[in-house]
Amino acid sequence: ISTGIHKALLANILLKDDKNIDAFSVQGDIPNIQSFLKWLDIDGMFLPKMNIDISGALQNNKIVLQKSTVKMDKTLLSLSGYYDYTSKTKKIKLDCSVKNINIYKQFPQLFGAGQPWVHPDRELNAFHDMDLYGKYLYNTNADIHIKLDDFIVYRSLNLRNIDLTAKLKNNKLRLDADVNMVDGNVKVISFADIDKDGKYTIEAGAIGENIVIGQILKEININTIISQLPVNVDLYVRASGKNMSEIMSTITGPVRVYSTDIGYANSQLVEYMYGTDFLTSLHNTVSDLFRKTDTEETIPIKCTVANIKLRNGALETKNGVAVETGAINVRLVGNLNLGKETIDLSLATVPVTGLKLSLTGNLVNTLQIVGNLAEPDFKISGAAVAGKVASATGLGILLAPVTGGLSIAGGLIAGLVAGDFLEGWLADDNPCNTAMEEGASKKRHDKEWLNTPLEDLTTEIFNRE
Repeated sequence: ISTGIHKALLANILLKDDKNIDAFSVQGDIPNIQSFLKWLDIDGMFLPKMNIDISGALQNNKIVLQKSTVKMDKTLLSLSGYYDYTSKTKKIKLDCSVKNINIYKQFPQLFGAGQPWVHPDRELNAFHDMDLYGKYLYNTNADIHIKLDDFIVYRSLNLRNIDLTAKLKNNKLRLDADVNMVDGNVKVISFADIDKDGKYTIEAGAIGENIVIGQILKEININTIISQLPVNVDLYVRASGKNMSEIMSTITGPVRVYSTDIGYANSQLVEYMYGTDFLTSLHNTVSDLFRKTDTEETIPIKCTVANIKLRNGALETKNGVAVETGAINVRLVGNLNLGKETIDLSLATVPVTGLKLSLTGNLVNTLQIVGNLAEPDFKISGAAVAGKVASATGLGILLAPVTGGLSIAGGLIAGLVAGDFLEGWLADDNPCNTAMEEGASKKRHDKEWLNTPLEDLTTEIFNRE
C-alpha cells in the first residue's frame, strides 16, 4: 500500500482457514497520517510521521498483537495485547511501554507552532465540550498497563517513570498511577462506576511527596520567582458526570498542600508586589533578612499551606491558603467555581510583625484574579499608610479602594474590611498554622465523610482491594 513517494506499507498474511489468520504483519512508513486516513475515508487527528511494525494474529474472534512497535521520530511505542470484538462484552488487553515522549516536539501543531494564536469568536472555557466517552466503555472489560520513562509535558518539565494501570470489569473501573515529578513522587488511585448512559461516579485519592516548587518553575524556564520549597499533597474527592464540565460541577472533597522545608523568594518578586521603596526599607530595617548568592538576592519562605474543601465544584476560602516569609505574609481570599468556570480571588500580602508599624509605604497589597477561569483578569493594587499606626476601622477604609469592588469571600466586603476578620488577619503572625487548623472548615450541611480526617480518607482508599 503506497503511503507516499518511495514509501509503502507491506502486509503479510498467513491464512489458516476462513475464520482465523495464523499470523499477520504490517511494516513500513506513513509520512502523512492525515492523507492515509483520508484514503480510508476516516477523518484523522494530527499525528507526526511514523514507522510501524505490527505483528499478530486473528484467532478465536480475537485480534492479537505480539511485539509490535510504532515509532514517531525518536519516540518508540512497544505494544502487545488483544481485542475481542465479537462477544456482547468487549474485551481489551493492552501493554504499552514508551521510553520518551516530548509533547511539544511530537505534536507541534497542537501548540500552534509557527503560527500566531487567534482568539476564537467566543468566550474561552476550561472544561466545556470535554466528553469522557463513558458510553463507549459501558459493557467493556479492559486491562491496560502503560509504562513511560520520560514524559516531557511543557518546555523541560519531565514526568518520569510513569506506571499507569487501568482495569475495567462489570462497568467498574479502577485506575492506579505512580509518577516521579522533579525530585518527588505522586500516587493516584481512583474508582468509578459507569452506567449505560456513560455517567461516571468517581472516588479518587492522591498523595504527593517532596514536590519541589522551585524545580518545577526551573523546568518551565521560570527562574526568577522561587527556588527550592518542597511540598506534600494530599487529596480525596468524589464526583459524578458524563463529561468534564459535569465532573467539575460536582467534585467535592478536601485538598491539602503544605511545605516540608524552606524555600526562597527572589527579591524581585517582593519588589514587584510591594515596590522598590518597601524593598529598600527592608534592607535598612532588617539587613540580615536577605540571603545573597552570586547571582541573586532572596528572602526565605518559611512555610506555605493550602488547606481547603471543594463543595460541588466550589471553593471558598478566608484563611485556608497562606505563605510566610521573613518580609511579608500572604493570604488568599475569595472563591472559585470549577463548574461555572469563574474565579474571584485576592492574593493579599502584608508586612510581618515588627515591620507593620515601623515601615511606611504600602501596608496591604493585593493581586486580584477575577473573571473567566480560562482567561482571568489580573490586577495589582496597593494602599499607602501615612502614619505608623492604623486602626482596624482605618484599615477598612484603606483597603476599600484596594479591593476595587472585588467580591471577597462570597461578597462580604463590608464585613471583611471593617470587621474583626481584617484586624485578626493583620495580627496573625502564623498564618500557616491558622490555615492548617482552620482552613478546611466544617459547614452545616456537609456530609459526614467530608469532615473525616483527610489522612483517614486517603489511607482507606489506597488500602482498598
